[in-house]
Amino acid sequence: MDFSCVSLSLTAISIVSFWTRSSALQVNLLDSTTAETLDWVSYSTAERSSRRGWREASYANNDGDVLRVYTVCDVAALGVDNWLRTPFIARGDAARLYVEVKFSMRKCTNYPSPGRLQQCKESFKLLYYEAESDFANSMMPTWDEETYRHVDVIAADKVFTDNNNAVINTEVRSVSVLRSGAYFAFYDRGACVTLLSVRLYYVLCPAVSANFALFPNTTTGAELTSIVQVDGRCVENAVVDKSPSYLCKADGSWYYNTGSCLCLPGFEPWEHPEDGQSFCKACPVYTSKWQLGSDFCQPCPENSEAVKAGSSECQCIDGYFRSVADSPAVPCTRPPSGVENLSVDFASHSVVNLSWHRPRDSGGRADLRYRVECVECRGRVSYVPAQSMLNFTRVSLVGLTSNTMYKILVFAENDVSAVSGVYISSEILVTTEAAVPSKVTNVRVTSLGSDRISLGWDAPEGFDAASIEGYEVRSWRDSERPINATVTVVASPNVTFHRLMQQSRYSFMPLIQGTD
Repeated sequence: MDFSCVSLSLTAISIVSFWTRSSALQVNLLDSTTAETLDWVSYSTAERSSRRGWREASYANNDGDVLRVYTVCDVAALGVDNWLRTPFIARGDAARLYVEVKFSMRKCTNYPSPGRLQQCKESFKLLYYEAESDFANSMMPTWDEETYRHVDVIAADKVFTDNNNAVINTEVRSVSVLRSGAYFAFYDRGACVTLLSVRLYYVLCPAVSANFALFPNTTTGAELTSIVQVDGRCVENAVVDKSPSYLCKADGSWYYNTGSCLCLPGFEPWEHPEDGQSFCKACPVYTSKWQLGSDFCQPCPENSEAVKAGSSECQCIDGYFRSVADSPAVPCTRPPSGVENLSVDFASHSVVNLSWHRPRDSGGRADLRYRVECVECRGRVSYVPAQSMLNFTRVSLVGLTSNTMYKILVFAENDVSAVSGVYISSEILVTTEAAVPSKVTNVRVTSLGSDRISLGWDAPEGFDAASIEGYEVRSWRDSERPINATVTVVASPNVTFHRLMQQSRYSFMPLIQGTD
C-alpha cells in the first residue's frame, strides 16, 4: 500500500505569522517553492526490501502552482533512519538563521492496515551543521545525531486522517550561526510527512528615518535577546543636533531612538503620509525658513518675496530693505520721507534755533532719528544737543558768523538709510544778524515785589552812552519760547515790569536798541 502524502488534497489552515511587528524584514537565503528542482542530498538505512526514504516529488497547490516537495512515509519498516540535507547556506552578514517549514503529517492510528505499522511517528527532527565552506558529499558530514547539532523535534499541531482533507502545519525555528554557513537536515524515524515548503532566511531591522536621521537595514544579533546599537546619519538637508542612535531588536523592530538631526534653513520637517518616514522638505515658493531647527516655513513678511523653493530668506522687493541687525523674519522697510515744517525759532548774530515736524512716512520703522548739516558752516560751530542721531525735533547751531546766509539741511534717517543709500533732507536758508555791541553789562535787580520787578544795567565798556537812542528788553516766561518774547522799549538803562504772575520764572534780555 502506498502511503505517499503528495497525492493528498491539502487545505491550508490559518497560520499565525511568526513576527508580530510588520516592520521586520526577512531576507530569504533559500526558498524551496521557487525552485524548479531541489535535488537535495538524502540518506536512508532502512531495510532494502522496504527502503523508500525521502523522495522528491511535485505537488499542485490550490492556486494551481506546481511546487517541488519532499515526502517520506516509511511507517511499515523497522529501524527507519531517513535523512534529508539542504544545500550549503552561506549566512553572509546574518548571525542568526531562521527555518520555516510547512508540512503535512498523517495520523498514525488511521492507516488501513494498522498491523503493518512498526514504529509510526508523528514528528521529525531538525538539525544543522556549521561549516566554513561547501564541503559536503553523500557521506560527509556523517549521518548521525552526534555530528549535527540539534535544533528541535518538530511535531505536527494538526494531523490528517482523510486523504481528501489534509492540513498544513507551519513551524519556525532559529539558530545562531557563527561560521560562514550551515547545512540543515531533516531526520525522520518513521513518520508519514510531506515537506511542502522550506524557507531559510535572516531578519533585518528595516531602513528607517527617525528624528530626521537615517538608519540602514540592520541585521539582527546572534541571540534572541541581542540588541544592536546603530548610529544614524542625517537625512538630506539636515545636520546633527545630538548624535542619533537606534536599537535594533532581535525581532527586527527598532527600539529607543535617541538624538536627532535638524533641518537646514530653507527646509522644514515633514513626514511621509504613507510610511511616516521623516525628511526635510524644501520650503514652497513665497515661504522661507531662516533658522536651523524644526520650525516650519512661514509666508514671506511684508514687502518681500521668495520666488524659488528652499529659500532661507525672503528677498526685499525693489525700494525696500533690511538693516544689518534685522532678522530675515521681519518685514522689509524703507528710509523715511523728509521732515516737515522746518522753521527758524530764533536767530541772532551767532545762534540759530531750528525746529521741525516728524516725516509723514517713517518707512515702516520705529528707529527714526535726525541729522543736521550746515553747508557753509566753518570754524567752531556747535550743535546742541547733537548734530546726528537726534531723537528730538529741534536743534541749536551755536558759533555762527554774523551777517551770513547759511543753508541748513535736516535729514530724517533710520537703520535702512545707509543700506539703501537714500537720504532725504529738508533745507532752510537762514541769515544771521549783524554783529554790533549789543550786550549790556552789569544787569541787576534793583527792586522786587510780589508781582513786579525792576531791573538796571550799564552800557558796554568803551561804548559811548550818549549815542545810545534807547534799549530793548526782551522778556518771557520759562514755559514760553524765546522767539515769542515780549519786547519793551525804554530810553534809560532801567525798567520796571508790573502784573507778573506769582510763583513763576521769567527771563529778561536787555539789548541796545537796533542790535541783536
